Amino acid sequence: MAVRVATAQSWFGNGPEPERVQRLYYPNYIAYTTVTIPRRFAGDRVEKFLGGVDGMTARSGAIDVDLPERERHRVDDESVLEPDVDDDRVYDEWRDWVFEYVNRKFRPLSKPEFDLDDVELVYTPYWVVEFEDSTYAVNGLTKAADPIRTNQPIDEQYRRIR
Repeated sequence: MAVRVATAQSWFGNGPEPERVQRLYYPNYIAYTTVTIPRRFAGDRVEKFLGGVDGMTARSGAIDVDLPERERHRVDDESVLEPDVDDDRVYDEWRDWVFEYVNRKFRPLSKPEFDLDDVELVYTPYWVVEFEDSTYAVNGLTKAADPIRTNQPIDEQYRRIR
């Protein structure tokens, strides 16, 4: 499913040939979280936020970007990376992360209650772009472009289907 695109220089005939672009879909889990922090005089403080767990490496963290509306698309199976972590590991990683996150962000005096309201598996699109002698993975959500070798699962899948 490779497409060819032109760079601005090539439109004018003085740049490199059009480059190869491939879209891949990377698994991530969204953890919908509610934390209730007991307060002695002001009543309980309830905070809702999103956590994320990487579907390949199980790294976890806060989701600090605005999420777009989710859409469903039919794509080639070879473009989709299947998660390497199971639901139990997602929960374990979330639990370890949320405890540290709440203690750092809210500094509660009493032990808070943590609730995992829901977990959703989503796939983030990545565009793999070959430009001159380098290949980059561009995150469709954050727009960050990094050399493909810095994202091993994307790199391996791209080499497999190329």
